Amino acid sequence: MDVLALTIYGIFLFPKHENFVDLAAIDVFLACKNRSENPVPAILADVYSHVFKRPSEIKCPITDLLRFQIGQKNGQEWANHLANLNEGHIRWHTPWQQSTTIVYHCGNYPNVPLMGTRGCINYNPIMGQRQLAYLMMGPPAKELLIPFIVYYEDGNFTELIRKARNAWARVVRKGKELGVRRCVAKASYRQWVKERIQEIKLPFKDPGTFQKSESSNPEPFENEEVKELKVRLAKMIEKNVRVERELRESRQTCTILKRENSEKQQAYEEVCKKQKSVQSHVAKVQRCLEVASKELGLRVK
Repeated sequence: MDVLALTIYGIFLFPKHENFVDLAAIDVFLACKNRSENPVPAILADVYSHVFKRPSEIKCPITDLLRFQIGQKNGQEWANHLANLNEGHIRWHTPWQQSTTIVYHCGNYPNVPLMGTRGCINYNPIMGQRQLAYLMMGPPAKELLIPFIVYYEDGNFTELIRKARNAWARVVRKGKELGVRRCVAKASYRQWVKERIQEIKLPFKDPGTFQKSESSNPEPFENEEVKELKVRLAKMIEKNVRVERELRESRQTCTILKRENSEKQQAYEEVCKKQKSVQSHVAKVQRCLEVASKELGLRVK
């Protein structure tokens, strides 16, 4: 299985020479197998660096995919297609992408240096915040847009590679610091995108078409925080209904007990009155008997 996996790494994921497994691919395979390192950053670095340097000479896993997707339309058709796109045509976020934190930058780099088998290229997570449902506050800082690209074949960049490798030992992650997940972009960011379109000359007939849906609401979605709040709200509503029901029952019980207590109090007062009346009658009879006894005693004498 290791031989098969190594072949996949060398020929499909990190190709360099035809039908040959390069030493760099072996290093990535061993790092993944022995040290449980993630090969995805290396794959991304190779893909980005290849596309950036020589798109026509791409040797990476996305070659066939690019040809399949791009080849379906000619240049003018792609221009017309892109010109008619706006925010409403894009699904910015998928519900299953609910990462609590993201790698924001490494070490002293303002972004993330991706190290591949043939070079190193920087990646800006801030440009992908919207895909993670975070708010795009405004245009990115200028230092984030400065490209950092090193190709090993172009010369000796030992010091730069060492700095990039050391930066990965100080990964900075962010999550809640990025704010509430709303998957929208503010007007300042949209304006920057319009200016960027004009600067790099994307084939849009009218850059203003990008903002056609500016006033429209983005497609709503529910992340884990919203779902958790809804569950808590449902539980609180259920608890409130239960407490109100128990309160009504307690009030009814209290009313019944008060009525029973009032009836018992009235009955007790009536018994006390009768007892006093009987005691008064007994005392009167006793006095009469005493008087009669005295009279009988006098007559006998």
